[in-house]
Amino acid sequence: MVNTTKVEKIKRARIETKQRRENQVPIVYELKTPLNNLSEITKERLLNLFNEAKWLYNYVVADVKNRLKYETYKLKEVEIKVGDELQKRQIVNLSSSVCTTQKQI
Repeated sequence: MVNTTKVEKIKRARIETKQRRENQVPIVYELKTPLNNLSEITKERLLNLFNEAKWLYNYVVADVKNRLKYETYKLKEVEIKVGDELQKRQIVNLSSSVCTTQKQI
């Protein structure tokens, strides 16, 4: 049997959330910077940079207790899961200066 006070709290929270969202105004920002003017090589490098950052992030998050160390920024290779198998990927574009913006790791 569900506690009635808990049900009432959930119901009240939903109503409050609905009222709060009625007053919110969605805002969309369109980025119109010189990204369109970049060369194909620069666009490709940016794409690779973001992919490598994603790989590194996911690699660390998969085993935070053992992989989140100060030395993590020195990694040159990470394992990523592709389907059911693990593949090793090289970290080429992601520099250590990007990874060490916060030294309190």
